[in-house]
Amino acid sequence: MRYAVMMMSLLALAFGAGTRATAQSGAPPAGQASPSGTPSGSETQNLPVVEAILDQELRHRFGVAAQWEIQVTATDEQRAAGHLPKVEIRGTNLQMPDGLVISLVQLTLEGIDVDLQNGVLQPAGTATLHLRVRPDEIARVIERKSNGKLRGVRIDTDEDRFKTRATLRLGFLSLGIRRTSHPEVRGNAIYAHTYRMSVAGLNVGQHMRKMEAKFNPVVDLDELPQPLRLNQLGEDNGDLVLDVSLDLAAPLRSPEEVGKWRERQRKGGRKRR
Repeated sequence: MRYAVMMMSLLALAFGAGTRATAQSGAPPAGQASPSGTPSGSETQNLPVVEAILDQELRHRFGVAAQWEIQVTATDEQRAAGHLPKVEIRGTNLQMPDGLVISLVQLTLEGIDVDLQNGVLQPAGTATLHLRVRPDEIARVIERKSNGKLRGVRIDTDEDRFKTRATLRLGFLSLGIRRTSHPEVRGNAIYAHTYRMSVAGLNVGQHMRKMEAKFNPVVDLDELPQPLRLNQLGEDNGDLVLDVSLDLAAPLRSPEEVGKWRERQRKGGRKRR
């Protein structure tokens, strides 16, 4: 009993609330902080006009990615008029505001119009979006949010659970952590709801609420300026796969609005029992 009480105290200390065209956006390697500010327009100056406009729209709506590949299916006459029957976009290593990296973005636009004179995408057409998130990127974010208390975080995923292994560092102590949780979709965010956790072999599952509040949500699509709707969550070869829809006519969120939403999500995670 005394050993169990000591483990609970350590957890409380550790987790207390607290034409094909390619555009290089200059994003850092996965897991590293991105530079402040928006990439300069000089990075897209060699793109065709239509692709250059789309590249700027992607940065404005989604943020910084290591690379955006844009393939436009249209005749010369359609391009000249700004009418694009189909656009296929592939983005790699999209940096989310909280530090999570989306390894793959696949966006298909159909029946869209581009205002060539003003250089903007018109609010018309249809869009489908698929996102892929690797477990190691989630693990990297968890390590960062733990402020050095968790080391060597490893996550394995399947369709209905996350299995997490890590080492808890607290002073001169190094304690092994094993955590089993299942993904839970709330609105446009994915939470990891823990139902079993052990520290140094001791079951402490009922004492992990503060830790959940610190690391959740795992993925939050409402952090992006472009409003999105999470339709389905799946798994493929160990990666999380998100099926997402978006409305090109929806007004973009301001940074202030995104910040307020993020704080509401944190509070919601702390209050949930």
